[in-house]
Amino acid sequence: MEFGGSMTRYLRIGAFVAALLMIGACYLTFTRVWSAVPFAQPALEYAAPVVAPGQQVTIELGNVAPWRANVVWLGVFSMVFGFVAFVASFIRKSLPLRALGVVLLGAGLLAQRGSAPVFFVLLALAGLIFLVVPLARRLRAPKSAPIAALLALGMWLGAPTRVEAATNAQAAESIVQQWKIADGRLQGEIDLAVRGETGDRFLLLKPPAVLTAFTGTGLRAVKAPLEGKDAYFLVVEAAGRATGHASFEMPLPRPQDGWALPTGPAAVQKVSVHWKEKGWEFFSAAAASTENLTGLPEDESGAVLMLSPAAATTIQVRPRQRDVAAEAVRYFSEVSNLFLPGPGVVNGRHRITIRPTQGRVSELVLKVPDAFTVGEVSDGPVGGWRFDPRTRELRVAIEPAQQTAFALTVETQRGSDALPVDLTFSPLRVNGSAGEVGLLALAFGDEAQPEAVTPKGLSVVNLEDFDGRLLPADAKGRALALVQRVFRYGADEASVAVRVAPVAPE
Repeated sequence: MEFGGSMTRYLRIGAFVAALLMIGACYLTFTRVWSAVPFAQPALEYAAPVVAPGQQVTIELGNVAPWRANVVWLGVFSMVFGFVAFVASFIRKSLPLRALGVVLLGAGLLAQRGSAPVFFVLLALAGLIFLVVPLARRLRAPKSAPIAALLALGMWLGAPTRVEAATNAQAAESIVQQWKIADGRLQGEIDLAVRGETGDRFLLLKPPAVLTAFTGTGLRAVKAPLEGKDAYFLVVEAAGRATGHASFEMPLPRPQDGWALPTGPAAVQKVSVHWKEKGWEFFSAAAASTENLTGLPEDESGAVLMLSPAAATTIQVRPRQRDVAAEAVRYFSEVSNLFLPGPGVVNGRHRITIRPTQGRVSELVLKVPDAFTVGEVSDGPVGGWRFDPRTRELRVAIEPAQQTAFALTVETQRGSDALPVDLTFSPLRVNGSAGEVGLLALAFGDEAQPEAVTPKGLSVVNLEDFDGRLLPADAKGRALALVQRVFRYGADEASVAVRVAPVAPE
């Protein structure tokens, strides 16, 4: 009895080990079959052995859902009958009927396209449930069942997936794209170059982009799953360098919200984009350089982006920023001119205010009144200056260049004859100004006074309109001269003739 019991136990252990080996064999077969499933569907080929002269060969193609393309209805009927037979076998307690049901179920499942991996997984689970677990219980080893279950779970988790294979696509050598955005859609053209071995894969387009056309040398475009959605890949048909051209489109209702780059990675990625909306510029955190397109129609915006290789790249737009450095310089000027006639000398002080409207002002060219020389340029962003007595031009370098309003002061001087004397004064002018206005004031100290004042091209204004800070002052801040006449002028020629007389002693 002991010998027979030991033999029975050994037989059960052997059956238990055999069942585990069967599950392992199913797992290995599953992995081999799964890896053998082609990632890229082969090209559709049709061969007609005999075609009569003049006869046309017609092929009807349809775009159907992937599940419909993989379903074989005869196999479905086989699985239905097998399931009915399997259930009936328990009711009638018939082992032959149960075996028939299992055979019909397996045959129907294997008849479906791409179902071999699922078949071997189910076969392994059936072996686990109906062989390993019962044998483990008969061996009185209750811990064996959980171990076997963990073994099966580990095999399942370790199984390869096609999504992982798809994401292992290589990066292309170069991708050059031309995009046009209009009416809520992006339409693009792609020129690309890849280098690889036969069967290597390259990601071409990610959803929601849809491939509309492809032509290539040594490349074939296929559709395959990527992260649960359909994407487009290129498969190398011959080792070496291959090129291709593709067209695609994708919905883009709000470019202002940004969008992901629809193409796969590349060592060199260049995108030229046109949008039928004015006043926008394109940018990306992955852009090595961005250059706005010039010469576009007024109602379009565009740019060329050189993108660095990145797993995820986002393109964004924003209202166009001012490129002050590239703008043509344009500014308006306002000058306050103060002339102080005295015995033998006339001093001039000029306060120039510049208001740029575009660009940066890096230099000013001023026209100094006749007979005056320049003594000092100060009180502003003055880098250096040079006065040419022959042309009467004063060149002032503005450092740093200014794009907002600024001001500076120019001090001038000229000689005069003994009093009384007739003098003519004209304002200092700013060359290149888009518009110029100013004030011209006459101030006198204790030694001179005006006898006659004749303005030309000037209009009289109140004395309070003039900036009194230009008047010379003593150490206590008291003005050393008194403003007696103030005039306003514009872009037209303006001057004032003055007869200066000495102040009679009391």
